[in-house]
Amino acid sequence: KGHGIDEQLNLYESLGLLIGSEGIPYEKTLQFLEGLAAPLLSHMQLIVQSGALTNNNEKVAEVGNVVANQISFLAYITKGFNTTLIPMGPSMGVANGTKPEKRDIGDVFLKIMGVILSVLEVGKHQSSIREKTILFLHRMIDLLGDTIMPYIPKITIALLEVSAITDMPKAIRIPMQMAKKVKSQAVPCISELFIPVVTRVFELTGVEALTRQNNVFSEEVRQHAELLRSYYHMLYCFVNAKCSAALICPTNRPQLDNVLRTVIQGCVTHPELDIAKICFQIFGEMVKEWHSMDGFQKYMYDTVLPTSFDTILHPQFDPRDAKANNISLEIANLHKAMLVAYETTFLQVMDTIISRMVPDKNACMQFISQLQNAPPKTYKNCLRDLVYLKRG
Repeated sequence: KGHGIDEQLNLYESLGLLIGSEGIPYEKTLQFLEGLAAPLLSHMQLIVQSGALTNNNEKVAEVGNVVANQISFLAYITKGFNTTLIPMGPSMGVANGTKPEKRDIGDVFLKIMGVILSVLEVGKHQSSIREKTILFLHRMIDLLGDTIMPYIPKITIALLEVSAITDMPKAIRIPMQMAKKVKSQAVPCISELFIPVVTRVFELTGVEALTRQNNVFSEEVRQHAELLRSYYHMLYCFVNAKCSAALICPTNRPQLDNVLRTVIQGCVTHPELDIAKICFQIFGEMVKEWHSMDGFQKYMYDTVLPTSFDTILHPQFDPRDAKANNISLEIANLHKAMLVAYETTFLQVMDTIISRMVPDKNACMQFISQLQNAPPKTYKNCLRDLVYLKRG
């Protein structure tokens, strides 16, 4: 009492660092952690049971802020802990070396997570509770890895139900962090979340990518652009972290066409060049993972490959611009990935495309030779030369 929120946060962080430090017996650390968490959890449970977060009066926001602060305190306590103190996966709750049988720090964190989930279920309409729940969950993903996975869909879906366009990037970062943390182990979790997340993004932004109007972003357009940026980063994260199987599982496959269409749009119509770079990276990773999937090779030849040339040949594409240069490099990387995946057939397709664009047979042969033999950075220069040649 009598201390500001920042002072209290510093206090809980210091206590967490103290009890989580080396040299303190594991059993003592566990006791101290339970002792610190117990009064906070008890108060939060009482609030949930009392209905104070659902009452329709002016005190709801005040109560919500109190609970949100308590979630913050718990998150700051965890800053004193690292994965060396917490057994991962099946070992949790079981004797592990010098650690006590059936009692474990990880189990305490899971208990805290359960209480916070019960708070979110009744208090999700309050932004402060959503924000602090996400804060605590990020800490749990770092500390517990795949052990926290059963909570991820429940919490993320609860957040999606009430998230405005400004909240969505924060919600999207949850499955992204899970994918980065445990890679392909996150596929079941991502599979469950993919449709809800994508559907909500489309509801808030529309399936069609936004375009710049009069070279000026309104606040609404800026918010949409920020969400789309997070969406594309999420897709890249999933395919880069070996979680692309989640996108093509039977329950998610019906939405895949819409998703691929937005990635194509990001390559050519999004006003930010960084987005085009990410979108070509997405396709590059997809080629590595999906090259043998039925119909994917045809899709790459018929849709993605022409898009890669449409992008660099667009009148507003300036090869001298640094960001445009990065896009050219990602297109070069994509072509190289397709060469590895499809070999001779890809060379034949490229020879046909370049022959139509470059009448000079020697120049065409040089282009194909660079595609086959040169590193991406050198082959990228061929793409640049192609732009200048087409522009005369």
